[in-house]
Formats: sequence, C-alpha cells, structure tokens
Amino acid sequence: MKKIRELFSGVLILTAALSGGVSACASDDSTNPGTTRGSGGSATSGSGGSSTSTSTSSSTSTASGSGGSGNGGSSSGSAGSFGSGGSAGETGGSAGSGGGSSDAGSDAAKSDAGGTEGGNTGMLTLLSSGFRVMGTKLYFLDSATHYSGDHSPPFTWSGGVTATARSFAMSLTDMSEQLPNGKSHWVIWDIPATAAGLPADLPKESPLTMPAELAGAKQLNLVGGKGYFGPGARGGRLYRFTIWALDVANLPGSNTSLDTIIRTTLPAHKLPGGTATLEAIGPA
Repeated sequence: MKKIRELFSGVLILTAALSGGVSACASDDSTNPGTTRGSGGSATSGSGGSSTSTSTSSSTSTASGSGGSGNGGSSSGSAGSFGSGGSAGETGGSAGSGGGSSDAGSDAAKSDAGGTEGGNTGMLTLLSSGFRVMGTKLYFLDSATHYSGDHSPPFTWSGGVTATARSFAMSLTDMSEQLPNGKSHWVIWDIPATAAGLPADLPKESPLTMPAELAGAKQLNLVGGKGYFGPGARGGRLYRFTIWALDVANLPGSNTSLDTIIRTTLPAHKLPGGTATLEAIGPA
C-alpha cells in the first residue's frame, strides 16, 4: 500500500511538472508573436496609416487650396479684362457720337455761311454785298424795301453747276407767311447762262434790255408788276432769295402766275445741286 501511494504521488508531481512546462511554453509563444504583431501593427498600421493620411490629406488640401485660389484669381482677372474692354467700347462709342456731332456742326456752319445747297456740295453759291450784317444775320437795307423804292440788291453766284446751266432764275419769298412754302414776292427768269450775277437796282421792265448781259430776262412780282418787289411788311420777317440753275434756256409756258413759276416750273427744270439760298431779315 505504501508503494502504491508513493507511485501515485510521483505521477502527480510529474503531471504538475508537465503542466508548468506547457504553461511556460504557451506564455512564451503568446508574448513573442503578440509583441511582434503589435509592433508590426503599430509600425504599419499606425505610423504607415498616419503617414499616408497626413501626406494624402495635407497634399490634397494644399493642392486643392492652391488650385482653387489660382483658378479663382484667374477668373476674376479675366472678368476684369472684359470689364475694361466694355468700358473701352463705351468710350469709343462716345467718341463716335462726338465725331458724328462734329460733322453735323460743320455742315450746318457751311450751309449758313455759304448759302450752298446741301451745305458742303460746292455746286452753287450765292453771295451779296447789298445787306447790313449784324452778327451772323443779314438785314435788308431800307433802299431794298417796298417803303424806299424797291431797289433790288446786287448778287453774284458761282459753282460747278454753272458750267452746265442753260439759264438761271432768282426768286424772293417771304418765309414768315403762308407756311410752309412762304409768300412769293418776285421772280426773274431766263437769265442768260453767261451771267454770273445781278447788278443792284434792276430796271423795272420785262423783258430786260439793260444791262446787256441780262437782255431777255423776264420779271414778275406779287402785284403783277414787272420788277423787283421787296419787303412790304414790318415785324422782322425772314425773306429768302434763291438762285436756280436750270436745264432750259427759256422756261416753257405762259408764266403768268408767280406761284406756279416759283413752286412748279423752276423745280421741274432745276439741275442736280442747282439751287442756293440767302436769307435776310426785313424791317422791324
């Protein structure tokens, strides 16, 4: 019995020893791989992850920020350029309008000063030294009015159209009455093509025999007379003299109606560019 107990105790001791060795081996295996995996995991997953995350995030963020800023600035710059271009266009437009206004002013000035049809054609010009000049306006001399003997003013004309004219005519119209055409006062027609003007104080006859250069010219006035009829109403009325370059040597028809001659017959035979006017103010 004693030997059996001793044998049993030996088995227990051996069993305990074997269990401790197995535990030790298990502990060693668990620690070493665990440590390795932990370090490896930390190095790869932790550091590697941090490195990747930081690099990618930082790089992306910086690139995106720079790119956004760069693109935004470029767009703003382009918009500014277009704005300047628009402003330049408006300035150019204003200059163009200015240029347009300047041309219109020049034409008006030429028309008033030279009395030429169209302002700047140069086809026909009418001038006279028989009026009083005050500023930019002409006034009738008393002698050229109906109150002081109806002495006609002198005139001269010139221009390219005179070379092809076959005759000339001159009319006088009161532009302050019977608008828009005015009231016809006087006309002289069948003036020879060789004439370049009218002398002052034309004879009151029709046809004219003197001066010789105007022989054959005919006259008619608003009261049926055969001579010049100047302003006969006061109030500072505006009167218009018109020189006509015509395509016939003698006007056709009976020519007994003053209005018909001035408003119908003369316009029907006017050469292109063949009129010029001179305006003057009558007695106040």
